[in-house]
Amino acid sequence: MPPLLLFDGPCALCNRLLRILQSVDRRGELQYASLQSETAEQLGQQFGFDPQNQQSLVLVLQGETLFGHRAVKALPALLGLARLHPYRLMLGLYSLLPDAWQAGLYRFVARNRYKWFGRTEVCELPGRQPH
Repeated sequence: MPPLLLFDGPCALCNRLLRILQSVDRRGELQYASLQSETAEQLGQQFGFDPQNQQSLVLVLQGETLFGHRAVKALPALLGLARLHPYRLMLGLYSLLPDAWQAGLYRFVARNRYKWFGRTEVCELPGRQPH
């Protein structure tokens, strides 16, 4: 199974992130599905999480699930971003924080994402969706 990123479909921040990821994923490595999808429901049963109760991104990678800040940290290497790519540099700085701070910062943004960035009426799911 190719790497799959599950995201909150109505979240405007998540949709912006997906557009960025799609633009930098030159190898076309990553597939996407919303947490509200049937795919997420099936994966939730398989990996033991409830996609309806997720406040975070979920990355399904080589039979493993990474949640929240751990999913974000795995993306640069997965997408093959060059060391000097701006997004890799930004995530590199984030990675310098202690793990507990990364998790806290991620949760803080996740809790406030609708207030700060809004919601979309329709999920703007980009290409490379799972079959």
